[in-house]
Amino acid sequence: MLVIEGITKSFIQRGIVLDKLELSVKEGDSIAVTGSSGSGKTTLMNIIGLLDKPDSGDLFFRGKSILTFTPDESALYRNRNIGFIFQDNLLLPHLTVEENIMLPLFAARISEDEYKEKRKYADLLMEKTGIKGLYGKYPFQISGGEAQRVTLVRALINKPSLLLADEPTGSLDAKNAMLLGELLTSLNNETGTAMIVATHSSDLAAKMKVHLRLENGRLIP
Repeated sequence: MLVIEGITKSFIQRGIVLDKLELSVKEGDSIAVTGSSGSGKTTLMNIIGLLDKPDSGDLFFRGKSILTFTPDESALYRNRNIGFIFQDNLLLPHLTVEENIMLPLFAARISEDEYKEKRKYADLLMEKTGIKGLYGKYPFQISGGEAQRVTLVRALINKPSLLLADEPTGSLDAKNAMLLGELLTSLNNETGTAMIVATHSSDLAAKMKVHLRLENGRLIP
């Protein structure tokens, strides 16, 4: 589904962060990427999500090179194919939980029938993640663990092919980190959504099917 060929990325202050990095992601994969702070995990995730560009190399999604996409094409690629979860939930404080979850649909310009279908899917996901009673609440009225589960539902609302989770449990206590890890595993098995999880957590990494370490700019099994 996704193939990274020889990606290199450097920064003036940090030097080379990714060095001819290679990665292949198949449908339904779950991959943990660990590594020290500053090793390039977030940079890698941003390149896959077309939020950043490499200095050299190529990135293929379902056989098509995507690094030459225009900004509009990149936005469409992200909206249709990629779900994002970050360490900070990034929920909009002035929107309810329901409005935050449905936000990606408005960018997709879908029909009323499609919206109703996705609304039902949101109900299903919220039930699976244990947050169905939070629809009308605002982010300041819910816990950190609940907010991260809202973010997970929002990331999955468009049924993405690939979920990118960057330190998704980094701001959670041990109990909520465990619950989120179990949810990610369950959703990967049930929906077939492939996922790449960048994490410092050995417990979360152990839940993924593949564990890779990012070291000296390359991924090591």
